[in-house]
Amino acid sequence: MAIYDSIDIEASPSYDLVLSSSKDLKMSAASGCLKQDIMFRARTDLNDFVPHPGIGADLQRFIGEPNTRENAKKAEERLYNSLTKDSRVFSSDLRIRAVPIARDRVAIYTFVNASNFEVSSSVAVILDYEGGILNTP
Repeated sequence: MAIYDSIDIEASPSYDLVLSSSKDLKMSAASGCLKQDIMFRARTDLNDFVPHPGIGADLQRFIGEPNTRENAKKAEERLYNSLTKDSRVFSSDLRIRAVPIARDRVAIYTFVNASNFEVSSSVAVILDYEGGILNTP
């Protein structure tokens, strides 16, 4: 297990900056930063983020596709590749599973084992085959 200890400015699920009670920018904990990075990559398409054009998981390409096991596996692979291609998460620490939750939706669960978290960090990304990636709390 690796140590994921980067921190960043905290963002809400809709990517607004979060302010502290003293009206300063709030910093995320290491686990929060990792969760933000996972969500960012899941919501980003290839070439969307100019500083790193290949960072996105490109999950929006599944809009209009059927909710099949094959498409769920492809979505898992795309998110896995996005998170491991630049070693943001080591492949040995990462597990991703897509689970159907509605006729046109899958929840893509991302689990990261890290030696600096008391419990594995996990994130659920909701892929709606009609509307794209949904905000999750």
